[in-house]
Amino acid sequence: MKKILYLLPRFPTLSETFIAEEIIAVRARGYDVRVISLSQPRQNELAAMGPRLRELSSDTVYLKRIPVAVSQLFIALIASFSDLNNQVSRRRGLSVRGVLRCLRAAAVASYAKRTGADMIYAHWPQPSEVALLAGHMSGLPVALSIHAHEVAHDNAHFPAAFKAICFAAFCNAAAMRYLLNLLPPDVRQKGHLVYHGVDFTQFPYRSLPSPGGPLRVVSAGRLTPTKGMDRLVECVAKARAKGANVHLTIVGEGSGRDPLMSKVDALGLGDAGQFTGWMAHERIGEEFAKAHLFVLLADTNFHDGLPNVVLEAMATGRPAILSPLPAAAEVVTSGVNGVILAEGDYTEECADLFVELSSDSATIERWGAAAAQAVRDKHDRKVQIDKLCTLFDITMSAHD
Repeated sequence: MKKILYLLPRFPTLSETFIAEEIIAVRARGYDVRVISLSQPRQNELAAMGPRLRELSSDTVYLKRIPVAVSQLFIALIASFSDLNNQVSRRRGLSVRGVLRCLRAAAVASYAKRTGADMIYAHWPQPSEVALLAGHMSGLPVALSIHAHEVAHDNAHFPAAFKAICFAAFCNAAAMRYLLNLLPPDVRQKGHLVYHGVDFTQFPYRSLPSPGGPLRVVSAGRLTPTKGMDRLVECVAKARAKGANVHLTIVGEGSGRDPLMSKVDALGLGDAGQFTGWMAHERIGEEFAKAHLFVLLADTNFHDGLPNVVLEAMATGRPAILSPLPAAAEVVTSGVNGVILAEGDYTEECADLFVELSSDSATIERWGAAAAQAVRDKHDRKVQIDKLCTLFDITMSAHD
């Protein structure tokens, strides 16, 4: 059985269930997946997790628990002066961060050898930097999963990374094009498009709520400024001021919760605005079933690519209204299965859509059916996991 060592920043987390679902699916294909996490989840996150995530946390290895021998300390110190460590950080010479990175890499390399791992696969920049060094120390092949945020906001390590890795899996085409265009042509063939995809047994098509009540809008994600929940609250308030009966539910938690609740009160939304907090992934489909539309007005500068929650909501038959995210057109076709709002201040456009759709259940139903079909055509998790496992197999076979 082939052994793949996943290296992650903090695992599991409620805001990145797509990684957990990926690991579950890869294991189901017969691979021995071992997970090393640089840090542990917070207690409040653990309390809100469903059984699938809690089970994953029980067999995750947390880096601070991996013993580091004196010989590994010596290896890490030497590695901290290496060209690869300097290239990853774009800083020459000794630094506290560089030494810590190499200590982590030495521990990962030791664990990988001890457990007989065949390759290392990392998500997100910090684990990717550690994985590159661990691969160098252990001689194991390394591959990366690359997400939208890092291609524009945390990309210093990629020139060095693409020289060393076997492949990189991108979660959307827009992010892949953006980053590969910044890299030398001779490494671009290492980039592969592998969507996270949707498990349709978890997110089946669901009938819309009965007509006659309010237009029910749902959104989900971390309550941080980049997710645009404040803009969504404004859109609902504007639509209600124009006479539309709109109800908003936001699933998620974060530092922006209190300001959002204050905004709901200030705009007089009252019971028309509901915050559920974090919700187990197994239950989110229930919230989609109560809604007519899924709306996400996230920032458009690669903070978000194609959030999986959009795909999951569309799979249940909920049309998506999105800000003009770089990857939005990879799943939403305006006027067919939702709407991609225009560039600029789109709050008025979104509010007008709420007004229009609040009395047009036929359009919502038609768009919802098309949304579910679009996700099934292009974002089936089984198909995407097959692509990823094929890349794993090619990589490990080449290094047997």
